[in-house]
Amino acid sequence: MPTETMTTQSVAGAFKQAAGLSIGYAVLMIVLGVLAVAVPQATGVGVAMVVAWITIFGGLAHLAYAFAAESAGTVLWRLLIGSSTSQGASILRPIRASACRPSRWCSPGSFSLKA
Repeated sequence: MPTETMTTQSVAGAFKQAAGLSIGYAVLMIVLGVLAVAVPQATGVGVAMVVAWITIFGGLAHLAYAFAAESAGTVLWRLLIGSSTSQGASILRPIRASACRPSRWCSPGSFSLKA
């Protein structure tokens, strides 16, 4: 049976590919950083929305994990935690750019239940 060995050419090709991806990600992060500094209001709203969606999905995963519990009390407790996490995070989800005006700080308290 022939055995495959890594040649210097395949190592160099893999290194060039990885370096190219790293440079691409670095340029992307620089551009996003400049945009974050240039438009802080949109950045704050965007970050709040991403955190809200991650928390919602975490709560839903907690709800699904609740049924792996061994006792009824544990199932109820996990269902309570999962539903409260998902519902609490859903408050942040409908944030609009108008929720945070430049005349005041963009704090979590400014995103309370507004219509």
